[in-house]
Amino acid sequence: VADEAVDAQAQVSAAGITPDGTLADGDTLTATVTSAGLVPAALFSHDDVACSGLVTAEPTYIVQLDGDVANLRIFFEGDADASLAVLSEARVVSCNDEAVTSENANPQLDITEAVAGLYGVWVGRFDPESAVSGTLTIHAGDDVAPIILEPVVAPESE
Repeated sequence: VADEAVDAQAQVSAAGITPDGTLADGDTLTATVTSAGLVPAALFSHDDVACSGLVTAEPTYIVQLDGDVANLRIFFEGDADASLAVLSEARVVSCNDEAVTSENANPQLDITEAVAGLYGVWVGRFDPESAVSGTLTIHAGDDVAPIILEPVVAPESE
């Protein structure tokens, strides 16, 4: 499984990768995606970054950021609880599984002072029995946000 994390890093930094989309300051990209991976996103975790969910070995989406931007916002609006992991070409990892803890289960990441280059984005799922589908949005700015997906509250035991 650790080999899959190394493979993921290689894919984002490999020469000759054709990105799924290109983004300039102020632009927005969207893609309809389905996540059905079984690789633990925890493989991306390090230091103060904790990643969760199950992802595919390959990025769900690769974006080429054409120039440096003050904020790169990435979020997913899904039909079930999901997570995000992002790996930059500089090998910086960012992860999230709730835009607003206990308020919005759709994940959102803000990468401040994002530098030009390739970014691999993984959309993860939590239920290994069910794929999660929805819209991935990548925005060079901070003026769009995901719709609210109510967090799942575990039933109280009696």
